[in-house]
Amino acid sequence: MFRLALFIVACGTTVALLGVDDPLPKAEIARRGKGATALVEVKGRGTGSGFCVHPSGIFVTNEHVGGPAGTPVALVLNSGLKNQKIVAAKVVRADKAHDLAILRVDTPGAFPALPLGSADDITELAEVVAVGFPFGRLLATDVAKDYPTVSVNAGSVTTLRLREGELDHFQLDVALNPGNSGGPVLDTRGRVIGIVVSGIRGAAGINLAIPVSHLAACLAEPDLTLDFPKLTDANCKTPLPFKARMTVFMPGAAEPELRLLLRAGDEEPRTFVMKKVGDVYSATAAPVPPPVEAALSGITAGFGPGVVTGQVGDLEFRVGGKPIKLSAVRRVEFKPAPRVLLADGKTALEGAITGIGAVPVAVGSIQLKLDLSAADNIELKPKAEVTAVAATLVAVVGGKEVGRLLTQLPIRDAKQDTSEKSVKEQ
Repeated sequence: MFRLALFIVACGTTVALLGVDDPLPKAEIARRGKGATALVEVKGRGTGSGFCVHPSGIFVTNEHVGGPAGTPVALVLNSGLKNQKIVAAKVVRADKAHDLAILRVDTPGAFPALPLGSADDITELAEVVAVGFPFGRLLATDVAKDYPTVSVNAGSVTTLRLREGELDHFQLDVALNPGNSGGPVLDTRGRVIGIVVSGIRGAAGINLAIPVSHLAACLAEPDLTLDFPKLTDANCKTPLPFKARMTVFMPGAAEPELRLLLRAGDEEPRTFVMKKVGDVYSATAAPVPPPVEAALSGITAGFGPGVVTGQVGDLEFRVGGKPIKLSAVRRVEFKPAPRVLLADGKTALEGAITGIGAVPVAVGSIQLKLDLSAADNIELKPKAEVTAVAATLVAVVGGKEVGRLLTQLPIRDAKQDTSEKSVKEQ
């Protein structure tokens, strides 16, 4: 990419105006990094490093430093300087899988923040700067009462570590130590491209960082809650109200579209776009779709030494002159004597079997006309009863999923539910 640098001569001084894509002087990267990096102190856990990603007071550190959501922490800003300040904060989100913790200060203010870069810019030999507090308070001039000043180290990326083809960590040759965990790794433009996470004791120059892509995903994920109706076998096929709330984590971020996905048993999920009224999203939908045609999940028809397996729609036939539905049957035997075993596996009917002839049978993607009356026997597997509905909230921004909440909704027996209510009322 062609970069243009402008030079202005004023009062005998030449000033270079850098473009947005030009590398910053390392002194400027250090200044920005130091201003936004805090010493993180957690009672009972020790100390680490953290940095601000939003001026309102949102900070980032490692989960192994900050702890689970709800943990109170102290952030030491401008540590060891005359304008040192300690602010109270709390862990508001913890991602143990990626070792990330998001902190929010108790009293919002205006804090120096670092912009996020792109994981696409992380390559071997790329120059980086790491900021943090190695060994915590141990480097303070007076460990008993003072805090240390922040350390800044430069180096480069040495290895990209992948998981299933995606960047999971990257290795640095920067001099880092315990206490640096949670601190930012900056590129040549002062943007966060990683978070220091670990190193190998005694192995100089082998330290790992979490790529910024994991952090960006954690920050973009909204908080989701779903208020769902109680399902019974009496109401599960009727339209019911679903309500949801969504809180966007980062101030000023784009508000996602919220979709409700309902999946009953092994049916394909159905998608409903939720409408927002005030701060509540709502959609009305039947948790279990009414069947267009009663269908069996499987049929196996035996013809001599061969069998045909597929799916068949329900139909009515007769046994000894009495009507019966195929969906109520487990097995039909034409030979040696006509006999029908019902779905309960106990009741058997005997007599002439009529009304079963050529019927459509789906064998994979192929539709066949199969004369079932010519079979020796038929094994039927009724469609499994739906006992629960999977309700999934999906938050989408620009066609990309940024958040998901899955809830299993059990379907209860309406009579049993009424009985339990009566007992409670007594």
